[in-house]
Amino acid sequence: MIEFNETVYRDILNIYNPENKHKDKLNKKSIQDVKYTLEFLKIAYELNKESIYINYMSWLGLLLENLGFPKNSAEHLHESLSIYFKTKDEDVYSFLKNASFKGIKYNRFKYEGKYKEEYKNYLSHILNRNKPKAIKTIMDMKDQDIPIIDIYTSVLQPTMYKVGQLWHENKISVAMEHYATVITQYIMSLFYSTLFSNTHNKGKLISCVVGNELHELGIRMISDIFEQDGWDTTFLGSNIPPAEVLRMVKSIEPRIIALSLTMPEHLSELKTLISDIRKLEVTTNPIIFVGGRPFILDETLYETVNADDYALDIEDFLKKVKQFE
Repeated sequence: MIEFNETVYRDILNIYNPENKHKDKLNKKSIQDVKYTLEFLKIAYELNKESIYINYMSWLGLLLENLGFPKNSAEHLHESLSIYFKTKDEDVYSFLKNASFKGIKYNRFKYEGKYKEEYKNYLSHILNRNKPKAIKTIMDMKDQDIPIIDIYTSVLQPTMYKVGQLWHENKISVAMEHYATVITQYIMSLFYSTLFSNTHNKGKLISCVVGNELHELGIRMISDIFEQDGWDTTFLGSNIPPAEVLRMVKSIEPRIIALSLTMPEHLSELKTLISDIRKLEVTTNPIIFVGGRPFILDETLYETVNADDYALDIEDFLKKVKQFE
């Protein structure tokens, strides 16, 4: 069992940085990295999914490099963990030995949408904090009768992916990332008079984010598009207690349940929630879909949490749900 306490953090940190180099810069950041890395290692080990740990460490390596740390900092942290667990837990040590990520590069975002010019303009206006022009870019697309799904998938969603990458590269602040999210959420609300005017003829759908994370934009977009497509949707947002999700499922009896997460440390909670949903006496026997970055990186992960299927994006979800309409 992987322990969590200050002694463990300090012991690993002493292996990672034995000479206490770069004390002012390294200590605060390094102790935080050790904590986060242990959290990812714990969930990866418990689910027997090396990919969770490997993808996190490749992400961390690039982040540390962008923050000015040595290029091999993540590999050094991995080696430090191996040294620590070699004498503490043979099973965890063996897991770490098999979870090598040396040479694995973190995939950067690459735009592949239909409206590159509009995407570039919207992104530029967001980064320059020009809210009126950002809104006008999207409303001009709406006035041209460009489908909402195209606006979402070719401009709004890729912009948020790019914003996340820019934060990862230490080129923008967390505050700017939050600003981009707020503006995008506001623009999405401008489509609601259109989205919620359609007839519901395809059944009920419940969607939410699992765990206490706040990455809800992607699943909110999915809920919006399904509403437009004729589904009676109930979007519960983020940071909702599992008991409340179960209560809504029992009350609404949906045909489809869409659960999303970005941070792998919530996978155990997701697995438990899915198990509890299946125990409910619901006449519709709902189909449970999962989505989010962990499921994009590992196409078999949905089976580990006992979901029925996973979706890569909005269009993939629409395609897979067709068989249940």
